[in-house]
Amino acid sequence: MLFSHQRSVALKLSERFSRTTVLTADSKWQETGGGIPIISSRWVPGKRFLSAVRFLWLVTPVILKDRGHIVVFSHMTEVQSLLIAPLCKLLGIDHYLWFAHARKSPYLLLAYPFLSGVITSTSGSCPVSGKKVHVIGQGIHLMKTGVSHQMPNIPPIKWYHIGRIDSSKRIELIIEAVKEARKCNDKLSVDFFGLPSESVSTLYYKSLIELSKGENYRSWLHFRGPISRNDIYKVSQMYDGFIHAFDGSLDKALLESVICRRVVVTLNNEFHREFADNIHGWGYANQNLGDQLIQTLSQKPDSILNLLESRYEIATNKHSLEGWIKRLYGVLVDE
Repeated sequence: MLFSHQRSVALKLSERFSRTTVLTADSKWQETGGGIPIISSRWVPGKRFLSAVRFLWLVTPVILKDRGHIVVFSHMTEVQSLLIAPLCKLLGIDHYLWFAHARKSPYLLLAYPFLSGVITSTSGSCPVSGKKVHVIGQGIHLMKTGVSHQMPNIPPIKWYHIGRIDSSKRIELIIEAVKEARKCNDKLSVDFFGLPSESVSTLYYKSLIELSKGENYRSWLHFRGPISRNDIYKVSQMYDGFIHAFDGSLDKALLESVICRRVVVTLNNEFHREFADNIHGWGYANQNLGDQLIQTLSQKPDSILNLLESRYEIATNKHSLEGWIKRLYGVLVDE
């Protein structure tokens, strides 16, 4: 699917190349507004053979036509990358895959020998390692995300989460952590923004909705539905802290909350390594979510504000979209 942040990447990259073509699985694509030709493969989940044939039928002429002057960049599409990787290798075409998930993908492992390289956000966000793996950070659009001059309330009592409501995000751990921390401060609340990404998560989502209606939860636990990426900054200003339980790759939502100068409590070890929280004496990486939250509530204002500024500086220096595009381009053209 051609998500909004992928549109931004395509537009930014197109400024550095004489011509760019986008091939997407999205059957409801619209023009990006940048004059980039967009081809839809109309990939249908569950019909992989027919989808693969249609994909190859569309992509092969593009590769063959420009094979002497082309670089292929695949964005979180390890299945499609595997389909074209041998052809690109045979024709001597550089082919790079952006993969930022800690999970071990069999398609990535099969494609890896044929790829020119794998590009990822952090060293812990890619299950393969070696000379062909390039770590370049995440790409956060600072202008869209915005920069908050309004600091959160301390202690932070209003918490939020933005992302898919899937079991992999371990939403139940967040709820239990807030429930536990409310024993220290009964003003704590948490709001969730998002929807299930797949039909298999619908029952999980419905069970959480029912839980939120219970007598012991309805005053402080709410599910607010989806929001657009353009509203992330505005929504963040309504809250004090972002709470998160997914321990895998470094989520873009975590970095966006840091750039919005919100307090972050998370089980994501990549986040704690990236921001070296142990230096500040917080020791978050070895704590469960409830203990992190309780410790955060007990911190002095200066300690929290210093941590917010330190994280903000790291995020803007290492994970801005402009810097990411520059580093990505350097890999694609082997600068």
